[in-house]
Amino acid sequence: MIKTIIFDNAGVLVCRNEDGVYGLFSKLYGVSEDKVQDEYDEIGKKLDTGEITGDEFYLALDVCFGRPLPFEEVRAAHRAIFQRKRDVWEYAERLKRDFELALLSNFGDFFNEFNEDWRLEELIDKDRMFVSYRLGMAKPSQEIYLYALNSLGRKPEETVFVDDKLENIETARSLGMNAVQFKSLEQLKVELEEIIKRENEK
Repeated sequence: MIKTIIFDNAGVLVCRNEDGVYGLFSKLYGVSEDKVQDEYDEIGKKLDTGEITGDEFYLALDVCFGRPLPFEEVRAAHRAIFQRKRDVWEYAERLKRDFELALLSNFGDFFNEFNEDWRLEELIDKDRMFVSYRLGMAKPSQEIYLYALNSLGRKPEETVFVDDKLENIETARSLGMNAVQFKSLEQLKVELEEIIKRENEK
């Protein structure tokens, strides 16, 4: 029986504006999106696991792109691209009536600051929010999933994990968790409800 639904944050509960992360930093630094993606993703791994702070992350981008920018300006622009995905949020609120909700997110140490806009605690209890920088581990490594399952006191088959990235979904499934790769709200509803029905009939 499904007891807990675990959501990813950015890309599922929270959306990026039309520029997205790579588009934003491409405009800020005047370099191609491909170059931004390569550097952002590589440096971002250290940010997500808490090896570097948000300011150190921005400094590393400055060095990579050879264009120092005021951290507060960059942080404000970065924060502004993330917004609540209202339709998914409303669906999650309905799910909360019947299921425990949790969060499993790769995010750096500006999570709390950015969350002043999202207010995730209105949807998910703080002790069920598993954020990578706090734990020193990140998706798609199995250890962060196992940590979340252990903290929640759930067996893998009692959960459904929802994430927009395939590699993260594959890890969840390898551990025996049910999982849905998020592409749209309608697709999520169909696949999630099929899983719930199947598992509850066992």
